[in-house]
Amino acid sequence: MTVYYGIIAGLTAFWALLQIGGRRAYKDRLFLVVAFVLLAGLSAFRYSVGIAYNMVYSPQYEAVLAAPAGYSLADTRLEPGFVWLEKVIATFSPNYQMLYVVT
Repeated sequence: MTVYYGIIAGLTAFWALLQIGGRRAYKDRLFLVVAFVLLAGLSAFRYSVGIAYNMVYSPQYEAVLAAPAGYSLADTRLEPGFVWLEKVIATFSPNYQMLYVVT
């Protein structure tokens, strides 16, 4: 949690520095890009964090990967949209870490 607080504090300081000299559209866009890259990048590196990672998402993705066309919604307890998202990602990459990068 400390990492998230540090990122929020850093982004706040960065935003305050960008306000020096007046607001400009490119400064706002720069802040949004930096904030997105930091938060999305940190979220993409959730490797083996939490119990659901190894117990739910990894086996579920491997089951979809083994039979993407034959895998039905009756075979899982997950939401239909999430299973569809897994099928789409499985067509592009066999690595289930991509599920975390996309979400």
